[in-house]
Amino acid sequence: MNCMKCGRETRDDRVFCPKCLEAMERCPVPPDVAVWLPKRQPASAKKTAAHKRALSPEEQLARLKRRNRWLTGIVCLLLALSVLLAVSSARYLRQLDIQQLLGKNYSTVETTK
Repeated sequence: MNCMKCGRETRDDRVFCPKCLEAMERCPVPPDVAVWLPKRQPASAKKTAAHKRALSPEEQLARLKRRNRWLTGIVCLLLALSVLLAVSSARYLRQLDIQQLLGKNYSTVETTK
């Protein structure tokens, strides 16, 4: 079984480990105070999730380099798309007849001889 306070292994009949019992003896609880203890989970209900192992500095560096390459690629792709959009927008705007878009705010009169 595990200690209810810190989670260390204890004997089956104990609720708290010896270290936690020592700490609790230094700060006793008055007899008239109600103390709530959580229920123990059965041994079969223990979590079996694997903990992530700590990565070595070399592995951390390799992971950061991979992440950096991905981010650099994404930034370059976004930059290329923005340049492509700007160029295509400029070409489109050059092809438009600005006078038709703005309208003519003047009139011309042709004279005949």
